[in-house]
Amino acid sequence: MTFYYLKDVSERFADVGKDSAIYYRDKKERVEQSKDAFWKIAVSEMEDETFANNDPLINGIPIKKKVDGAAEVTDMGRPVGGTDEEEIWFLGNSAMTRAEAAAFLDRFMKWTIERFK
Repeated sequence: MTFYYLKDVSERFADVGKDSAIYYRDKKERVEQSKDAFWKIAVSEMEDETFANNDPLINGIPIKKKVDGAAEVTDMGRPVGGTDEEEIWFLGNSAMTRAEAAAFLDRFMKWTIERFK
């Protein structure tokens, strides 16, 4: 007998593995995101990867304000403050600063060296 693990919904990120939406506050625009969006599949496949000390390779962003179930963000995809119950989202459409991109690439490089040495 063979068992297969079919992972379809994230255990860590509220917007991965299911339909979600982002509400851009300044534009007053709602953008729907399919559960099969290219980045959601990639995040789902990598979300359980950890460093040797068990820190996760991929971290989420706390969302504290939603509009009709959509995470409310700025034009750059940054979450806005709020009083809703906090949920952790991946927010695949948010923009990265140069510093965040460099930090992510550094973490990824360390993980690949650690994993494939």
